[in-house]
Parts: sequence; structure tokens; C-alpha cells
Amino acid sequence: MSAMEMPCANCQTCAVHHQLMSATSCPREKARLKAVQLIHLERVKRERLSYMKRQRLARLHPKQYTSIMIDGADTSDFMLPHHSFR
Repeated sequence: MSAMEMPCANCQTCAVHHQLMSATSCPREKARLKAVQLIHLERVKRERLSYMKRQRLARLHPKQYTSIMIDGADTSDFMLPHHSFR
């Protein structure tokens, strides 16, 4: 499976999962690993939904809420947060 096919290409948990899946041919172990990966992906999905809810609250009620997301670094020269709007 290439990085483009992985749901979280840069996620260390997904990378380890991929290695373990490739290393075993046992059907029971593959089934167990798939179940563990599904739990992980559901957690990631819930986290993203939580981020989106908080982001929406900040957009709808900017005087009451602020949403700040700290994510992976980008290639910019600035180390300051930026707004999604100008």
C-alpha cells in the first residue's frame, strides 16, 4: 500500500500497522490488526469532527469562541498562527 492509499499517510500508528499487516500471514492476526486499525481510524475521525465543531462555533460566534489548531509544520518562514480569513 502506498502512502497515497493510506488514510493517514503521515501517522506513525498507521505506518506501524501497515508494517505489522505486511509481516503476518496469519488470518486471525490480520483480523485482529484490522480491528485495532478501525478503532484508531474512528478515533481520528472523531477528533477531526470535534475540531470542525469548534471551528464552526468560532466562525458563528467570534466574540465568544476562538479556535486554534496546532498542526504539522509547513514550509512558511513564519512561526505565527494565521486566520483562515483576511
